[in-house]
Amino acid sequence: MLLKPGQRGLKAAQIRNAPDFPVQNLYPCALGPDPFVFWFLGELRLTEGILCRSDGYISYAPAMVARMTIKRFRVVAQVDAFDAKCEYKLRLIYTSKTGECFEQVSVVLKATEIDTFVFEIPLEHVDRNGWFTCVINIELLTPMPAGLARDDAVAAGCEAPRMPVIVRGSYLEITG
Repeated sequence: MLLKPGQRGLKAAQIRNAPDFPVQNLYPCALGPDPFVFWFLGELRLTEGILCRSDGYISYAPAMVARMTIKRFRVVAQVDAFDAKCEYKLRLIYTSKTGECFEQVSVVLKATEIDTFVFEIPLEHVDRNGWFTCVINIELLTPMPAGLARDDAVAAGCEAPRMPVIVRGSYLEITG
């Protein structure tokens, strides 16, 4: 559908049975520990995500929660592994509207079974007219097999190298 100047498009709510999942990107603002969790750039210097070569964290800038009716509030993380044998866990830590810290921990995630994990946030924790702040901790579980990559990781200072994962992105999914 091509719009003319001044013409407005349709909203998802105006189309019968269309999904209406407003998505709000979470923007990483701190990564660690250096040098094992870092922005991963491909050949063309385009970012492919955040590479985690050891247990680490990704802290996100506070996200404004829009004034709207909220029926479901989720934090979604998209994670890829380089090897089918790779296993890892995710831990979400966030602050509630009262300032208390809460955390949720995933089950052991297997690279061959899942690449998108969803944390369901209880609505009583969400400030519907304020900020949502969170950090995702990554725990790598699969030891890196012997070879050149393991040798490089040990040379870089990683004492017990594990198979890495790449966090492609994280976002809030808010259903109204």
